[in-house]
Amino acid sequence: MCIKIQTISDIITNSSSEVFCVVHSTNREFIDELYSQLDAIYGWNQESELTPVIEYQGQNDHDSWEYDRQEGYESREPEVDKTTISIEMPYCMRKGIAYHRAGIEALVNEGKKKHKVTDLKVEFNEDF
Repeated sequence: MCIKIQTISDIITNSSSEVFCVVHSTNREFIDELYSQLDAIYGWNQESELTPVIEYQGQNDHDSWEYDRQEGYESREPEVDKTTISIEMPYCMRKGIAYHRAGIEALVNEGKKKHKVTDLKVEFNEDF
């Protein structure tokens, strides 16, 4: 029997998606505008196994709990790093990945010029 897998993370996490791209800059105007643009394209569905998902780093940290001695455990808002955007892509979209990468690069380059960003860091998952 042969079981096809995408990456080793499929075995470990049973995931059908992976982080495709991370964009970081301390220029909040640039990051907020890029997030809005990407959210307009990808943000309608937050199901990473079916569609791309755009989020600020730490936005969906569901393991955020604090212990209060008198009250016990209570949830707290996760720390959200609004200087970093991550984009998860489902494996089912691998064939069109060059199209997505080109679009993201175009938006990033346009915003970089417009907002005069000097500390931009863009990382694409080359194993995707």
